[in-house]
Parts: sequence; C-alpha cells; structure tokens
Amino acid sequence: TRLEAIKQLASYAGCLYQTKLITREVDGHIITRPEFYFVPPERIDEPVNGFDLPAPLELNVDDCKLASDPQVTNESEEKYNSVLVYGVLSENGETVVAQAFSYEVYTGEQKPKVYTIEDNSITEKGSTAEREAIKWLLYFLSKRVKVTMSFVDRFDLELYQRVRFGPGFSNKLQELTSSTQVQQVAACDPRDIENSTHLIDVSGVPRPAWLRISDIKYHSEHKLETVAVTAITDNIYSVVDPIVPEPYNEYLSPGYYKPIIDDLVDTTQSIVEDRLEKQLTPESCTVLSINYENKTAVVQTASGKIVTVFLA
Repeated sequence: TRLEAIKQLASYAGCLYQTKLITREVDGHIITRPEFYFVPPERIDEPVNGFDLPAPLELNVDDCKLASDPQVTNESEEKYNSVLVYGVLSENGETVVAQAFSYEVYTGEQKPKVYTIEDNSITEKGSTAEREAIKWLLYFLSKRVKVTMSFVDRFDLELYQRVRFGPGFSNKLQELTSSTQVQQVAACDPRDIENSTHLIDVSGVPRPAWLRISDIKYHSEHKLETVAVTAITDNIYSVVDPIVPEPYNEYLSPGYYKPIIDDLVDTTQSIVEDRLEKQLTPESCTVLSINYENKTAVVQTASGKIVTVFLA
C-alpha cells in the first residue's frame, strides 16, 4: 500500500512523517487543507521546514485543569550499566570492539549488566566503537518514562509537541525533565581490559529536558470535554536546542524513541536507527583472553562476535 511504501521510505531515510490539517492563505484566500510532512527527527521543531508545531509548553498547575493526577510509567524495565559495541569497518574490514560502563561498575560498586550491540556503520557515521558504546550507555543510564494525563476543556495541544511539568507540580514530575548527567563513565577494549581501561568526562552531555506528546484522544460526555494525552521522554536532540560543545557533542545518544502514526487514531512507539537485539541463541566460543583477577574472559563466538563473559 502507499502507507507501507511511505513507512519504508521513512525508515530508509531516517525521517518522521505525518499529515495534518493546516490553514493558510493561498492566492489571497484562506483555505484549510491536509498537508504531508516528511522531516528528519532533529528538524521537526524548526519554525520553517519542520512539523509546524506549537511552541514547547511548560505546564503550570494554576493553568491546567486535570481530570486526574498524571500517571508515570517507567519505559526501561531493565537498567543496563554496561554496553559492548562491535562491528566491521567498511573501509578495511577490520573488526572493532569497545565496552563502556558506568563509574559504579568501574569502582566495583555495581556488577556489570551488559547489553551487546552490533554496529557495522561506524565508518559511515564518522564515529568509533568507543563513542557508540558511550552514546548507548548514556541512553540506558537516563530515565525513560511514559506519562498519561487527562485535561478538561483544553484543545491547544498537538501530537509531537514538547511539554514538561513546571510550577506547582510535584518535584517527582518536574524531575522527569531536569535530571543531572553523570560526571564520568569508563571505557575499554575488552580484549585488553587491564591496559586499556580509562575514564571519560561526559558531564556536558545533555539529558532529555522535555517530554514529547505521542498520543492524543478527545472525549465528550455529559457536556464534559476532555483530552487524554500520552507523552514520552524526548530523546530527540533538536536543531533548536542549545549547541553542545566539543567533545560532549560526540556522545549525543542515538537511541531516541519516536511517535509513529500508523493511522489517524493509533500511535505507537519504536526505537529509531540501530535496532537493539539480545543474543539469545547459544553458540560455541573460542577464548581469546582470561582475567583471573576480575573473573572474566573475552571470547569470540562462532558467528564472529566478541563478548566478555564472567567465569563461574
């Protein structure tokens, strides 16, 4: 179908798309018509060539008539404090691998919980395996939530619009968009942990400062007009956001959630760019090195993946 073709094009181009009614002046006449948008995620907030979105809105409890208290659901059921990235460089076929882990893992306060990602487009992104591992680690260390709320007699909100809780709301709600970035993370080549482990300053990498509306439903009953809104943590680093200086801009997370409109009613969420897959099938491995002090070993699987395992 045409919609399926649009989805495939959007996935290939890394773009978001939507259709909405827009009122404009055309040839001296005011007309309302549907317009189609096909835009890179980081540009949807632009005043020109974006999604024609309303300005970001900080909700004030005195201006909001809510039908009930906002409900917060954590989207990240499991917290990973270590990420291993491996891949093959397209320019020379070299296999690269890097692991990033939290400062608490580095100091031994936490046991590592590792997520493994295969990335064979490191060269095309002008990046390194270490940078990609740090990007995903910061993504996992940042809270990701879904907030549902119902407003009474409010019709100025739009899908994809940025919102956050401001004056009058609880500290818990305000902290959803005001959390502080960790100061340091550690990284290493898992094939030589002892000699390659080092700390990296990431304190200047921003954390999500907004929620983004991913679903809107209107309801009318007994003269009561309500709008149910779902908003998710906005991991899109937008072109309208403050410029992040070097070297912190190298670690902006690639793993943002986006709303995707499947039709005029339903809205779903999915992960963009690299797809995260758990390695669930057993494979035979070759041991490359053993660290008896940390009780870990670096092994290469039959399919070519290099991973760090714990020794029983």
